[in-house]
Amino acid sequence: MTFVSRSAFSALLSSFLALWPLAAAAQAPSDPIRGALSVMPQAVMPSDGAGPVQIEFGNPRALEPVVALQSVRGALTLPPVAAALSRSLPGGMRNATLLTDPGGFEATTGLRLTDLGQMLSIGRPPARVDLVSVAPDAAGRVVSALTGTGHEVVQQQGNIFILARGAEGAIDPAGREPANPFGGPLGQSSRFLVTGGVLVHATAMPMIEAVAAGAAPRMVEHPGLSALLSGLDAAAGGAGALVQATALLGGDRSDILVADLANGAEETAILVIATADTAAAEALAARLPELPGGPFDIAVHAGTPASVSLRLTQPRDFSQPIARSGPADSLQTLLFRGDLDRVLEP
Repeated sequence: MTFVSRSAFSALLSSFLALWPLAAAAQAPSDPIRGALSVMPQAVMPSDGAGPVQIEFGNPRALEPVVALQSVRGALTLPPVAAALSRSLPGGMRNATLLTDPGGFEATTGLRLTDLGQMLSIGRPPARVDLVSVAPDAAGRVVSALTGTGHEVVQQQGNIFILARGAEGAIDPAGREPANPFGGPLGQSSRFLVTGGVLVHATAMPMIEAVAAGAAPRMVEHPGLSALLSGLDAAAGGAGALVQATALLGGDRSDILVADLANGAEETAILVIATADTAAAEALAARLPELPGGPFDIAVHAGTPASVSLRLTQPRDFSQPIARSGPADSLQTLLFRGDLDRVLEP
């Protein structure tokens, strides 16, 4: 295993914490996710497997105004912290974190729901790496819980811990931990880097080493992803803070991003599609009005690569659970039901 010097990782940690702003301090909707991507190396993107690389980002604090209004105007069916997480957690973490015994979540990870901040997940099954902002005092509890469930501390420098359990890439159904969102439901082997304010989980040690070493180039420099985030910012005027975003890179179709934004009593979803250049974006934009569920605000964002965005903004339906957003549900349906694929076909 590559030895990571304390000075190198301390410098990276300082950069990470500085680049991961609170939603209230963000100047553009994509600022928080760009901050996380700025310290995530492209080397963590899985090169094996079928389908696109999936990137998910969540910011539970962005939902605090919605949770406050929901508690007054509608039915708040979950405690406020859990309600915010129900819509912002990456999909791979949501079920294990919220649909199992909260005591099991803390017992297997050392974390409480109130410890969780912004999250970034990058993966192509079965490989995955997660970058999680946690409460500064959570590190000791996390290390204690992980060592109690069979993880071994393989490297320690001061308050920086690297832990591992299981053979590289192994899956042990007998070792399933349904309440552990970090590979536990499948019984995957796991690797962790834990320090004050930050937790990194991965399915393989080279991913941990790449993050800790600050390997270049970074994910924020990925051309397709950069075009998607620029398109998001251009389309998101007045839409509020970014709650959750999912990007699909590679595979057999264009790079795509779906973003969920909230601004108190109003909700917005934006779908961004990357194209090779402005001419391709204009040609695609001419076909998008054919999509069901509109009308959408459609815009072309010039460049090489360029992008096209679809925006849907609606008043918040406070009779629905916090986890539901009408605009986001509509665009997710377009993405996963196949309507969008039919428009993207040449």
